[in-house]
Amino acid sequence: MFTGSQTYLLVALLVIILYVVYRPVKEKFTGTTLSTEEKNSLELE
Repeated sequence: MFTGSQTYLLVALLVIILYVVYRPVKEKFTGTTLSTEEKNSLELE
C-alpha cells in the first residue's frame, strides 16, 4: 500500500510543477494578447 501513496505524491508533484510552469506562460500569453489589443485600439483612435 506504500506504493499507492507514493504514486499519489508523484502525481501531486507533477500537478504542482505543471501549475508553476504553466502559470507564467499563460500570463505571458495574455500579456502579449493584451498588448496587441491595446495597439489595435490605439490604431482605431
